[in-house]
Amino acid sequence: MILKSGFFHAVPHPGNILICKHSEVALLDYGQVKELPNPLRLGYANLVLAIADNDQIRASEGLSNAGSWGLIP
Repeated sequence: MILKSGFFHAVPHPGNILICKHSEVALLDYGQVKELPNPLRLGYANLVLAIADNDQIRASEGLSNAGSWGLIP
């Protein structure tokens, strides 16, 4: 959801997810939902890929860059 639509749901438990007709998904409780800007989505995607590739250097760089994403003051 983060990578495709840019939305982050902080509480994605089954009670906050509704499966509708035609296999559509509806998210409930939008008090904990945020839309992420594209630079943050790209940084997050690169971090996830680095971890999936077991690339410790890229993952470390991705975490170091988290401050520029606005996640770490």
